[in-house]
Amino acid sequence: MTDGFIGLNFANDIITLLNGKWQSSGGAKPSFQTQWNMKNVGLGSRTYNQVIISIDAENPQIYSLMQGDATDDWLHDVSISIDIRTSESELRVMQLVDEIMKILKNNVVPTINNRTYIQMLPDGITSLNEEYRNLYRYIISVSAMKLNP
Repeated sequence: MTDGFIGLNFANDIITLLNGKWQSSGGAKPSFQTQWNMKNVGLGSRTYNQVIISIDAENPQIYSLMQGDATDDWLHDVSISIDIRTSESELRVMQLVDEIMKILKNNVVPTINNRTYIQMLPDGITSLNEEYRNLYRYIISVSAMKLNP
């Protein structure tokens, strides 16, 4: 066995993946950061594009491999939220959501920073546009599985 959990690594791996695979079809690359690294109280600019990654939950499960000798191993199921925010327009936030979903769908079984995930799947997309004035916002839920992290 190796580390105890994968949540922090997975959040940072998602940032690495999105930064590395961003295409011009998504427009200018937004800033990517984890929730615990956000130190802003107010924003210095009237226009901004942010993608904030936060850990939702992690569920370690034990299971047996039934090949010859019965051996136990661990499978961790971790979920995160990708919070996409822009002050520009609904068209811009949709462009960001489309590009991020394209990257996630093209990397269902990714190897990031020498860590191989068994699978990574977007679970849902939630619009939060109606809750804010001058802030266009969507949240994408993503889950991944890692064998014996």
